[in-house]
Amino acid sequence: MEIEKIYSEKAEEDIWSSLLKFTYTENLKRFFNDRQEDVNEDLIETISGSISQAYEYFSVSKNASLQVSPLLLYYGATNLLYGVSCLLTGEVLKIENHGMKIEPSLKNQQVAETTIRFSDSLHGGVSVYLKSLTDIDLSLPETSTWTVKECLGSLVEIIPDFVTNYGNNDLHVIPLKKFKAEKEEHFRIIIGVNETEKLQELIKNIPDFCNNYLPPQLNNLNEIILRKKINGNYLHQLSYTGQPFLSIGHKKKNNDVVLPYFLYLFIVLFSFGTLCRYHPEKWNPFVQNDNTGEKNLIEKFIHISRRQLPNLMLNIIFKKEFLFNNDMYKDIDSRSPLNKEEIRKLIIEELNNRRVWY
Repeated sequence: MEIEKIYSEKAEEDIWSSLLKFTYTENLKRFFNDRQEDVNEDLIETISGSISQAYEYFSVSKNASLQVSPLLLYYGATNLLYGVSCLLTGEVLKIENHGMKIEPSLKNQQVAETTIRFSDSLHGGVSVYLKSLTDIDLSLPETSTWTVKECLGSLVEIIPDFVTNYGNNDLHVIPLKKFKAEKEEHFRIIIGVNETEKLQELIKNIPDFCNNYLPPQLNNLNEIILRKKINGNYLHQLSYTGQPFLSIGHKKKNNDVVLPYFLYLFIVLFSFGTLCRYHPEKWNPFVQNDNTGEKNLIEKFIHISRRQLPNLMLNIIFKKEFLFNNDMYKDIDSRSPLNKEEIRKLIIEELNNRRVWY
């Protein structure tokens, strides 16, 4: 996907400024006219109203405490995803329910142990958004159950907080460091969050990794080097700061399942929103009395969701990676990925594999 970097001192405002253009009738008519599609008044009002309401919910959530901010953001996210889905499909979509339910964690468990079960793949909101906003062919109800912790562990922006609260066993994301060597882009896996052996094992759970990358190499600096095959595709994604990362598959009925990034955010917002709306007996004491640090992680998640979800929707509309930031992630690593001795060994190994002998 094409990357467009936009310098911005107020990223959230600039992102919403771009999204709110789709609340104007003439802009919507031009959008559909450029796509050579018909548009009626109901569709225009649905898109315009949904995005306008989303903006209001997101704005109000900034001044709300953790008691209600997840609920406000979930309502805002629902409106935003619905409006963008109608925009891209060109129809007023039918949604009958959330398409998911939660089972709160037990009294002494962490909030992140909350379980999510998906339902209604036809008219459930979460399934409709997956189908409308991506080309992923996946039936969510068939992926078994998920936990909030699994979804949080898939977000690169909160890795340090996640590890502090839950350890690294449930991490499903690997941050990368891009570098250039011989005029080609490669990636180093940043060691520290996981041990080397565990990282090498996690890499095996990245869907299509073997089809697109050469076998990972461990250099003398204890870094894992990733090189794309000549005809392979890059599988990494970018955070809103430009940080590259790989998403690790979740084992669901013997399949490695990776959800689109916006869906991890949306599912967690639904879970927290449901807890604070329908389970105050669980949510209120957590917000008031948590002494584990989990509350701090959730507050950070709320901030990231408010910043990133609109950005991700803008990316989907225009099929670009928009990076709004005043302090971009910089690719400054130009070191050689391997030393001379390691390169010599690799050459010998490759020649031996080809049955070429010195």
